[in-house]
Amino acid sequence: MDLPDIPGDLTSDRTAVWVSAGLFLNRIDARTNKVTNSIEMCAGDVESGFRSIWVTSRAGCDIPEGAEGHGGLQPLNLLRVDPARNRVAATIGLPEGAYGLAVSEDSVWVGGDALLRIDPKTNGVRARINVKSTAIAVGARSLWVLPSRDEVLRVDPESGRVSARIEGLANASHLAFGEGFVWVSGSATGIPNFLWQIDPATNRVVSATPLGTPDYPGGGGGVATGFGSVWVCATAPNELWRIPVTR
Repeated sequence: MDLPDIPGDLTSDRTAVWVSAGLFLNRIDARTNKVTNSIEMCAGDVESGFRSIWVTSRAGCDIPEGAEGHGGLQPLNLLRVDPARNRVAATIGLPEGAYGLAVSEDSVWVGGDALLRIDPKTNGVRARINVKSTAIAVGARSLWVLPSRDEVLRVDPESGRVSARIEGLANASHLAFGEGFVWVSGSATGIPNFLWQIDPATNRVVSATPLGTPDYPGGGGGVATGFGSVWVCATAPNELWRIPVTR
């Protein structure tokens, strides 16, 4: 399905699939595969939970080089979107270096220079784990973390201890947990990439689906699960791919 801009990240809830693309957070009807609503914001990472859609966002996208404050960058925020009203319900300030987003049974997690645990009842930070990440996911009572572009770490959310390391995932860029598995997409221009399926029971890769086409071998961006499928953003052709889950 086509999107109005190059897609970045995505998630799903019981109502729709949500995709960040350029200056908008797009709402897609999973029955028709059509965009039904777009909320204007500088959308980055996207997750769902606690009857909300959570989005990392800056106050502005096109900031002139050398602008005052944050080295030319506007403040980084975590936006809490009300899907029933299609609007932002809360704005939570984040430190520079924050990157990646995930939702567990009782918390919202933000990655980056450290893992921040946010209480959805208060919208405040309640804990910090000193593990760096470029992307994170939650599932099987664990945090799944990309500390680099070739491995995934399994982290205990209570102790902060690394319990497993899955290596050999070249150009890994995004990950998600759903349908009982960890999913990792690779993204690099002009290089064949894959969607890896990791079994949390064994901490091993059980499948690798090629991403891309002969015209665009670069692969996928954001990845999410929902409605019996894995959804992957294609970073160049402005497409969203839907891949049925097989076991």
